[in-house]
Amino acid sequence: MEQVQAGRTDDVQDAARALAALDHVPDGVALMRPVRDEAGAVVDFVYAYLNRRGGGSAGIEQLLGRRLLDVLPAFPRALFDDLAAVLAGGEPLRTTVDAEEVYVGHDDAAGRFRLDASRLGDALLVVYADIGARARERSLQERYGAVLDATSDWVSIADRDHNLLYINAGGRQMVGIGRDEEIRGRRIGEFSPRWARAYVRSVALKVARAEGVWRGDLARLHRDGHEIPVSQVIVARTGEDGEVDFYATIARDMTRERESEAALRASEERFRVAFEQAPIGFALLDLEGRYLQINDAYCRTVRRTREELAGHRPADITHPEDVADSLHAVGRLVSGEFEEYSFEKRYLGRDGETIWAELTASVFRDGEGRPQFLIGMVQDIGERRLAHTLQRSMLTTQLPDVAGVDLAVRYRPGSPETEIGGDWYDVIPLAGGHIGIVIGDVVGRGIEAAVTMSQLRTALRAYAIDGLQPAEVVRKLHRLADHLDEGVGTTLVMLDLDPATGEIGYVSAGHLPALHVDAAGGSVFLQGARSSPLGTLQPGVEVPQAQLLLQPGETVLLYTDGLVERREDGIASRLEQLRVAMASAPHELDACLEHVTGELAAGDVRLDDIALLALRLR
Repeated sequence: MEQVQAGRTDDVQDAARALAALDHVPDGVALMRPVRDEAGAVVDFVYAYLNRRGGGSAGIEQLLGRRLLDVLPAFPRALFDDLAAVLAGGEPLRTTVDAEEVYVGHDDAAGRFRLDASRLGDALLVVYADIGARARERSLQERYGAVLDATSDWVSIADRDHNLLYINAGGRQMVGIGRDEEIRGRRIGEFSPRWARAYVRSVALKVARAEGVWRGDLARLHRDGHEIPVSQVIVARTGEDGEVDFYATIARDMTRERESEAALRASEERFRVAFEQAPIGFALLDLEGRYLQINDAYCRTVRRTREELAGHRPADITHPEDVADSLHAVGRLVSGEFEEYSFEKRYLGRDGETIWAELTASVFRDGEGRPQFLIGMVQDIGERRLAHTLQRSMLTTQLPDVAGVDLAVRYRPGSPETEIGGDWYDVIPLAGGHIGIVIGDVVGRGIEAAVTMSQLRTALRAYAIDGLQPAEVVRKLHRLADHLDEGVGTTLVMLDLDPATGEIGYVSAGHLPALHVDAAGGSVFLQGARSSPLGTLQPGVEVPQAQLLLQPGETVLLYTDGLVERREDGIASRLEQLRVAMASAPHELDACLEHVTGELAAGDVRLDDIALLALRLR
């Protein structure tokens, strides 16, 4: 009569309950009670406990309480005897078994597994692991581990109790711990600053448990104490029982991104300040021409407030005669015909005032070339236009017809973006058939320089027509400049020519020397009769005057500093270039001045005006 051994049954049941902690281990675990015959020999085993892996495809419920040989009738006899011997002798068993020998008739039985058996009280504890599956799992883990270690992101695994089990190489490098440094006993959040650790434990982990995943921006803490901004994901992996199996965390170092964001914010702030505080007007407009953003200088230029311009277009405040041209220019910009368009136009102030401005417009395009918005830059040129008008009225365009003398002039303004300068020249008919010839350069730019030039020109004409010699004229101009405190520093050269004799009386007030060219092409600079610029003559100092006898065919060239002064070249070198250019110039005076200007100023981005005046005795 066979019977299941009843002795110490409670102990077996207690052991089975204790083994329930092994439900989730990857190996199969079984606790089996022996079935003995009347002689006490083990003739079978009954399944008292099976973990999930031990139940296999049959299922735990189908095996518990059943006999081993009923489940596996072809169970190898030798292996059965070895298991019975463990109970009899107490020595543990470790062996390797072919699944096909044990699970005869089971189609899913394949491979080999390792079997360990030991006595647990009066029962037998058997642990068996699929060697092939274990090898495949190890290989898979190694491949996954290689992938994880190849990334510079932080990747970690922690158990359900928040104990860290794994940190990849990238994560270890991120916080400054060694590749082989032991992390046993470390918990989630320990490699984060205190504030981030508190947030993870109080918020992030709760969200991950409830929703499966949490995402957000936190920080890691390097071993040296500095914080590392990270973008982090925490995944909570739950089992069939709804409990967390493990936590996986991935964190990416966002230091460069944060630095780029900070740099972008700083750049945007610099642009905003530059835009708002720029001395010239800026406006951003949509593609339909409505104002998006304008700065204070723009408002000052068009004499309107931001509130008045809101919702409007520049065409609404443009002079009616300029509207069509302005809209045409915008259309050509948006179409891509031009990248930039500059022109002068008129705006209307709120009281109908005409406001002259120079508009430079362009289009901002995206990476694919699509227009996004318009950029307009305006500069009030009313004063500049007035200065130009005043200067043009001061510059002699119709030279007097003087018997026996050829005269020619050239004037080139500075670059368009510069204000009008104070260069001027004049040819004055004097008593006795004499002519006064003057060239000068007023200190400063813009309307102030033009007004000063007008005052000095008018005064010089009056003094010269009154019959004064050049030295006396210049002396009076010194006093005038000093008295009015205007024109101080102005330079000029004045000649008094008697065409009948060729006699010239001349004086230079701080100006560059005139160039005397003889009929054979030889030349010399007139270095005599030099005094200081206007308004700087010391008391008691006389203004010197020199004489020159000009022969037929000889030329005198007067010029302003814009022709010869360059930052990269010394003045002596430039004066020599002028002398050489005159020697190679055409004989006819207009062509001569064109040649000289081309030789010394061709291709220059000039910041100063250029004036030349030449006379030749026939």
